[in-house]
Amino acid sequence: MAVRNVLMYVCDALRWDELPAEVAERGVTFKTVAQSTWSPPCFATLSTGLYPEQHGVLEFTHDLADGVGTVYDVDGLDGAYYNKHPNDRLADVFGVPQDRTVDDLSEPFFYVERDLTTHAPYDEVESTDASAYLRDVGSDWDRMIDDYRGGVRKSVAIFEDRLDALRERGVLSDTLVIFTADHGEILGEHGDVAHSNPTCPELAYVPTVLVHPSVSADDFHVDPESAVIEHVDLVETALSLIDFDDVPTQGVDLTSRPRDGPLGYNYVRVSKRGIPFYETKSAWAYDGGYVFPTNRRAARLVYYCYRQLRSASRHAIRENWRAVLAQYVHDSYRYGDPSVSLDDASEHIEAMDERIERVELEETTLSEETEERLRDMGYMT
Repeated sequence: MAVRNVLMYVCDALRWDELPAEVAERGVTFKTVAQSTWSPPCFATLSTGLYPEQHGVLEFTHDLADGVGTVYDVDGLDGAYYNKHPNDRLADVFGVPQDRTVDDLSEPFFYVERDLTTHAPYDEVESTDASAYLRDVGSDWDRMIDDYRGGVRKSVAIFEDRLDALRERGVLSDTLVIFTADHGEILGEHGDVAHSNPTCPELAYVPTVLVHPSVSADDFHVDPESAVIEHVDLVETALSLIDFDDVPTQGVDLTSRPRDGPLGYNYVRVSKRGIPFYETKSAWAYDGGYVFPTNRRAARLVYYCYRQLRSASRHAIRENWRAVLAQYVHDSYRYGDPSVSLDDASEHIEAMDERIERVELEETTLSEETEERLRDMGYMT
């Protein structure tokens, strides 16, 4: 593939099983293991090629760890992160403006767009905040799914606009286009809604479509029909294809060699006032995976109670409290029919613990505008 630029279009909260066929048919589609279950760690991974414990952005209050670089500051590469919605905390994390479009960039470029049309309140994102939407919709799953799919359709239309912009500039054939998601979304499964936790397939699996005029499945050392890839692989593959392969990532260039085994890794931590109330590590094969909580059950139960009393999703989970509770009480969970055993998954987590050096977390104070924006999105109460 003759590639000079990268456009990575990220549908916030688009789950694997909701990828529209018209997008999948544009390129090579991979089932992808998101590196976490909510935006801060996932977008930081998509911007660095590192696992969450390595870049240090586990929550909205974290900055990148000292010495961690991003695709936006690679010498010789015009990098941009775009989000049309105001007060995007992640732009501050990466130290870049959030208003540079594809038309503003010089070649070679690496452009990442965060589209929130698929984030609650879905297709009403312009006029309604997520907390109000989740209060109004409650556990009306049919309405929620319809709204979500409406948001997906709008997001695909925006994606098509980006392809048109590349075409009008005359650079579409020189650009690797990546259509993906940061994490998935729960739409009534397990009696729950939205994302960040609990760790489950609906959040861990996201789609990735790699689009280029010369791309085919034969170009990759991974079988799209039977194997997963990870977020970190997307970054490494993209950088390698535009000959910036000297940037350190934790991923595999999927065009040059196979991945190391069948599993993808996911890590999530949700804390209140610096105390981790929900923390899991999980390993995912193509057909299922295993989740291992790493903090005390008592802390998880306290967080479950908080979710019932104060969280934006409380109006839904109160009606399904038994199903939701089940996701917080066990010491391990199995989902689907994974091709590996519980012991294999546990060994993979142990290997990742040895491979990943945890960095010191850099806490920051959020501005009032950012806090208000995150509150509107349902992340804060």
